[in-house]
Amino acid sequence: MTSSSVPAPSTSLSTALTSAYQAETAALATYRNVVSTLGSVLPFPNVITAEQQHVSTLTGLFAHYGLAVPTSGTGQTSPSTRTAACQLGVTVEQQIISLYDTQLPKVSAYPDVTTAFTNLKAASQNDHLPAFQHCA
Repeated sequence: MTSSSVPAPSTSLSTALTSAYQAETAALATYRNVVSTLGSVLPFPNVITAEQQHVSTLTGLFAHYGLAVPTSGTGQTSPSTRTAACQLGVTVEQQIISLYDTQLPKVSAYPDVTTAFTNLKAASQNDHLPAFQHCA
């Protein structure tokens, strides 16, 4: 840490970052499973690119606070149809939004993490979820 104004990482920070990382990596793995099964059907390739950015953001926060990056979340098996895969995407994104709702208060002492979580939640709520709802 380069600034004395940055609080030391707490257990709640570590737990919140781990929960977010595992949820985002599980979503990424799930969407990759869909592409592996069904091909590059939209919106999955676009959301995969975004999820990779989400994981990168979280990985950077682990590095910033000197925390070890946890194991990745486990993805779900792809359904056999695009409609069912999109419905799964809706469920996954709703779970991620809910996760950020519960984790945001726990990281209020960390403005950079609060900003990252707020932005990641907004991407799920405003971009990914509507894309999956449209194709479901």
